[in-house]
Amino acid sequence: MADHRNSGPQGRKPGNGRPTGGGKPSNGRPSSGKPTGGGGKPTSAGRGRPDSGSRPSGRSGSAPRRGDRPDRAGRPPTSGDRTDAQKVYDGPAIPDDVSAKDLDKFARQELQGLPDKLAEKVARHLVMAGVLLHEDPELAHKHALAARARAMRVGLVREATGETAYACGNWAEALAEFRAAKRMTGRHSYAPMMADAERALK
Repeated sequence: MADHRNSGPQGRKPGNGRPTGGGKPSNGRPSSGKPTGGGGKPTSAGRGRPDSGSRPSGRSGSAPRRGDRPDRAGRPPTSGDRTDAQKVYDGPAIPDDVSAKDLDKFARQELQGLPDKLAEKVARHLVMAGVLLHEDPELAHKHALAARARAMRVGLVREATGETAYACGNWAEALAEFRAAKRMTGRHSYAPMMADAERALK
C-alpha cells in the first residue's frame, strides 16, 4: 500500500481535500461515508472521584483511606481510573517512524504557537489522520480528536477534525468543526463539504 503521509486533512496535500467518492449527497443524503455505528464523538465521563461508599464504616466524616484517593495532578491514573476524555486525549498509537516533518510545511507553520513537544505530538496525529482518511476514516477521526484535545484553538486541527468526521458520516459534528475552523482561519476551501453536511441534516 502506498504511503500517503502528506495527504489527508486540510494542509496535508489531500488532493481536493474531500473523502473518496466526493461525499456528494443524492436525494438529500450523502452517497457514501455513512456511519455504521454511531459517531466517533468522545463521550463525557465522571471525574474519577472516590465513591462515597468507600469511606470506612464507623468513621463518619473522615477522609478516604490513602488507597481510595483519586490520583493527584501530575500522577498518571491507573488504567481502571481512565476516563473516556483521557482516552480521546491519548489517541491511537502512532508508529515510531511517523514524524512531524511528514506534515506539510505550511500546516506545520500553523502549529508554531504551540510548545515544541506539543506541536510535534499534534502534528504526528494529524499525519496519521491524513494517512488513514480514506483507508480507515474511524481511526483517522480518533487521531484528529486526539489532536483536537491538545490544540482545539488551532484552526488547522479543527479542519482536520471536520474532514474526518465528514468522512465518517458524522454530519453535525463535521459541520460544527468546519464552522469553528472558518471562524479561526477565514478559509472557505471546505465550503462544499459544509454544504453537503447541511443538506444531509435536512
